[in-house]
Amino acid sequence: MKTRRTLLTLAALMTVQAAKADLVMALGANKTHYQISGQTLRFEGGELNLFLRDGLVILDGACVIDPQLFFFPPSNIPPCPLGATGFIATGDVDRDGVRDDNQYWSVASVIPAFVIEPSRPEIPQLYSGPPSKLPRPLQNFRDDAVVTFYDISTAVVRQYDQSRYELIRPYGSVRQVETAQALGNVLADGNIEVIVTGADIAGSPLSVPVAVTGPFINEDDELVPGMTGPQWAAAIREALNDVDAITDFYSVGGQGNLVTLSEIVPNGNDPTLNINLQPGTAVVVGLPSTVSLNTTVGAFNAPVAALKQMNEEIVPGQYIFTFPRLGSPDLNPVAIPVTIVPNLEAVNPASRTRAGFRFTSGTWNGDIYQMDPRLISRITWTGNDRSVIRPGDQFYFSILNDAEDFLQFPPTIPQNPVLLPIPTVQQYNLPPFFFDVGQTGVMDLRYQRNLLTNGVSGDFSERNFRAKVAFVDSFNGFVQTTFPLGTMKRDLTPKGDIDRDGMTNVEEFAYQFPTNEDISARAREQFVPGPPSLFNGIPVTERFSRVITKVPTPIIDSADQPTGPAAPFLDEEDKVTLEVPVRPRTGNTLRYSFVERIEGKKKGKKIRIPQDYTVSSRFVESSMQVILEVELVAAGGQTVGFRTRAGETTVNLTQEFLVLKANNPLVGEEATVPDIQVILDAVTVK
Repeated sequence: MKTRRTLLTLAALMTVQAAKADLVMALGANKTHYQISGQTLRFEGGELNLFLRDGLVILDGACVIDPQLFFFPPSNIPPCPLGATGFIATGDVDRDGVRDDNQYWSVASVIPAFVIEPSRPEIPQLYSGPPSKLPRPLQNFRDDAVVTFYDISTAVVRQYDQSRYELIRPYGSVRQVETAQALGNVLADGNIEVIVTGADIAGSPLSVPVAVTGPFINEDDELVPGMTGPQWAAAIREALNDVDAITDFYSVGGQGNLVTLSEIVPNGNDPTLNINLQPGTAVVVGLPSTVSLNTTVGAFNAPVAALKQMNEEIVPGQYIFTFPRLGSPDLNPVAIPVTIVPNLEAVNPASRTRAGFRFTSGTWNGDIYQMDPRLISRITWTGNDRSVIRPGDQFYFSILNDAEDFLQFPPTIPQNPVLLPIPTVQQYNLPPFFFDVGQTGVMDLRYQRNLLTNGVSGDFSERNFRAKVAFVDSFNGFVQTTFPLGTMKRDLTPKGDIDRDGMTNVEEFAYQFPTNEDISARAREQFVPGPPSLFNGIPVTERFSRVITKVPTPIIDSADQPTGPAAPFLDEEDKVTLEVPVRPRTGNTLRYSFVERIEGKKKGKKIRIPQDYTVSSRFVESSMQVILEVELVAAGGQTVGFRTRAGETTVNLTQEFLVLKANNPLVGEEATVPDIQVILDAVTVK
């Protein structure tokens, strides 16, 4: 007890001293769950994460060209008002997972370490904690100290050391992440050669050429600099995304000057995975860069066992960590206590109560939460009531891309999720028209605890509750944007007939092909950016915006009807067959069933599947020419304009037909082909 009181006294003294410094310690017991049905959540992974920082390097947020391998002066285009004011000798100054050794940055100010000695990772440890199965002593801290030379553009240059220690204890499967960094400007046009190696990649090593642009004189006789690191990194990401052998196993992502490969399905760690950047025919500062970084080591563990282990090791209570004291690291350690309190957890179907988090809304298609982007989507959940919420807790809503490394919603720069008004709120209304039919993503509701234990440390645990999302073409969403204002209520229904042509609304909706929604989605999927160019003197790259070409919509045209299913026929085996055209990208919001009409009876005989009939699919390929509009994006990710592409672009389309086929052949000379009717049911997306 005497030792424990001494340690707590030291922590109290340290808190007083820290008022003159910038000392922060955050402890988090973090978990991520995926909802895979209306009632079930799967534990995806978690970690015990401790991060301690003593000192701070404040970067100039107005500079868009950080970092560089060489000194750079202040500039207006691209904007960097201070220029290079700091040189990072060692460390990851911006906490993006990639070390920034020997790089120049635009630094606004620096606060040195005041309490904790840097670069002694063998000393920090968990000194005490509540009774649990967590190993003691818990060490294996990672040193992430940052050494900065500041005011390098002046005659007085000082060295500042910032202490950083991090402990990460993972639970569950971990997706491997490999990261390459694009540094320096392009000095001459040509192709960069990106060589990707990996055990799962067919044809490894694969060489992917990427066209880049060097400096040139524009029409106003102004010198336009070559592509910056963030610009040619974006070009690399676009090129790798077009290689199926890579995207079959890895999601290509990254922001700024980073290019990442993130494992789609956790499958352990591949030590051969590498992104090798070669200058090829181009001249690029900082290349070649032959070795990428394994920024996240992959691991595979059974989710149920991993969750059980985490719950047994990380329990509520007070944890005390000790760190080396500045100036006397081997004597008189600095102790910092922090308390973990009970937190929000996912609902457990095996328990006797229904307490816990889960999404309570949604029309699910397997493990996919479906939404129509033309409708307001009311997303609801439960579990975050006042029994678990603490003062300062926060909830954030966002929709990530499939790789989970970029925010698709909200579309802000810099990227930030939507902060919900209060932590006990249990719904969010996603506005319409932020997405298009065919897009996918991952809905993320992040719960952040912000509970300070004392002046410098606190419980900053996170819970991420996620669900895969698909934006589908539902009947109600189609009606919302297609039918004229003032349409009578009876004409809005699936069984209505707005154009009075004898075919119901749902039939015209279901059998139409091609659809504008599918054309747009196909064009987005098949989009290939053009070469980098200038827009108002600013170097830009292309991003898909929309398809300008539109096809007629027969549902509101009395002179036009889509081609519905032909009459049943006998195939070469004398089996009764019916083929039904399918509207693409409806998910399971459009359901098909079949009945056999019997003469003299009002109700038909329901077709039994698979007892009497089976259902399969047949696909027909086609193409059409369309006009595209592209979004013009600057190096910092900002949209600076739009442009219509000259000429037409070919879009490849695929039409699906449901094939209903009898299990047995039709026999007997008097046997007749039955009259089979298709019953269509439009499901409302909830």
